[in-house]
Amino acid sequence: MNYRLMVLTWVGVLVLLGISLLGVSMTSGPVQYVISLSCAALMAALVMTFFMRLRSAEALIRLFALGGFLWLSFLIILFLADYLTR
Repeated sequence: MNYRLMVLTWVGVLVLLGISLLGVSMTSGPVQYVISLSCAALMAALVMTFFMRLRSAEALIRLFALGGFLWLSFLIILFLADYLTR
């Protein structure tokens, strides 16, 4: 198990969290949502790639993980469509 890679991934997630917090506190309007959602998507991608070890997983496991990520993105898009049209 490569602890250096895990620590770097954790630091990357923390950096993205800091960017998300700074983006929300410094900006206003729709830019906040774009910054927050893009940071959240990158954090999820980092966690799925390195912490869940999908880089070395079998193809079927990768397919199911991609399906879950796509399902989550569909839910976020539907939520935003509902929220922004009201």
